Amino acid sequence: MRIGLQIPSFTWPDGVGGIGPRLAEFGRTTDESGFASLWVMDHFFQIRGVGEPGEPMLESYSALSFLAGVTQTAKLGTLVTGVIYRHPGILVKTVTALDVLSGGRAYLGIGTGWNFTEYGALNQDFHNRGARQAEQVEVLRRLWTEALVTFDGRWHRITDAGINPLPPRRRIPVWFGGSAEATLRRVGTIGDGWLPQGPPDERARAAVARIHEHAVAAGRAPSDVGLEPRLTLARTPRDGWAAHVTGWRDIGATHLCVDTMGSGFATADDHVAALSEVMEALKALD
Repeated sequence: MRIGLQIPSFTWPDGVGGIGPRLAEFGRTTDESGFASLWVMDHFFQIRGVGEPGEPMLESYSALSFLAGVTQTAKLGTLVTGVIYRHPGILVKTVTALDVLSGGRAYLGIGTGWNFTEYGALNQDFHNRGARQAEQVEVLRRLWTEALVTFDGRWHRITDAGINPLPPRRRIPVWFGGSAEATLRRVGTIGDGWLPQGPPDERARAAVARIHEHAVAAGRAPSDVGLEPRLTLARTPRDGWAAHVTGWRDIGATHLCVDTMGSGFATADDHVAALSEVMEALKALD
């Protein structure tokens, strides 16, 4: 199983001045240790469950571009980009630049969003997010495959728009976060993968089954849809790792994201060393 890492916090002992050096250390060490992917949250303020709103939070694509410069192989993505944060014509340029600069290593993780406090602070309308998301993906993929695009949707409009350069792979993989039925339908019909949270229980199995049903109905093979669940260290005792990993693998996951959300690792000096231990432990379970 391929192992990824989410970095949810930038509150580190050496303060704001140490964020760049510490993030570079994270990137180099995890990349060299064999982590298959690196993920950051797409939030403008820190979220509950991880820290306080006033704590440091980097803009996600700036952080990923920085990580692209200090890594060689790890894929780079957001967990997950909120649908209303960026017009799709802007988002496509942002994520494509990351893909070009990283040599084709970008993932686009997207979600409908949930942080209403953040939306209010930025004066953004959070209604009809699911409908906006479907339009957003259509606009992105058309811009990746057509020379000039005109789109007149309910939520988004572009006229004679094109992008250059294009992604090295021509199309960047789009992975969905969320578990609502409408999201599962979009994962199955238009998604490259799903980014679920939680244990590999019956609810998770039912959700994956629904995704596969939607994929088949859309003329796709279930294997066309990837699956990368999260192992949240603070919520899963070490003696529960094996059941979490093997349970998700039995459901069909070939990737796993280690989520340090809420764990002591997020502020400890030995974060990188501890994650190397996690990596070795998870490899032993595979």
